Amino acid sequence: MPIKPVNPNPGIKCGAQRTDGSTCQSVAGFGTDHLGYGPCKKHFGSTPSVRARMQLRMIKDKAEKACKMLNLDVDYSHVAPETALLEEVRRSYGIVAWFDRQIEDFGWKDLVDQTDDVPVVAAWYRIYHEERAHLARVSKMAVDAGVAVKTLALMEVQAAQLARAIQQVLDGLHLNPEQVAAAPTLLRQALTAIPVSSSPVADDGA
Repeated sequence: MPIKPVNPNPGIKCGAQRTDGSTCQSVAGFGTDHLGYGPCKKHFGSTPSVRARMQLRMIKDKAEKACKMLNLDVDYSHVAPETALLEEVRRSYGIVAWFDRQIEDFGWKDLVDQTDDVPVVAAWYRIYHEERAHLARVSKMAVDAGVAVKTLALMEVQAAQLARAIQQVLDGLHLNPEQVAAAPTLLRQALTAIPVSSSPVADDGA
């Protein structure tokens, strides 16, 4: 039995004008692949141009809901919600990639030996797993919102490059044990504080 699609905007109607001058009272997007958005199938809702516009609108709405769930501070008049969501993925990838590099280079046991402070490493471990969980969540939100998987894959590569660059800087500074211990928290704070890059809000033709 096919799964019945869920209408995200049940109160919105098609609204297209009929030949008798009245407006269509069918559910928005009825009979199309954009249920809850735009005209119904009878009023050209399945034409390629309308479908393309409605798909963009659906992506924006889903991305904006995801940003609100993540408590991201976004000015939607200057930044498209899908851009904000991708920026959060990039930041989280950067943090996780840096931690992955530490584990690859040292391992948790060697990190304990290096810092000589078990509570510090325990804090690193907690931050690492919290950020991994956050990355998994925000990445799923991005995919669910319609962001291309290949875009996320590209961001993963960029984040790994960022992590390598950060590590090269830290290695060149020859930090003392206290500074090394503070690095994960400071890195997380710095990347999280990066503002979302300004991106014009795309016009979906609505």
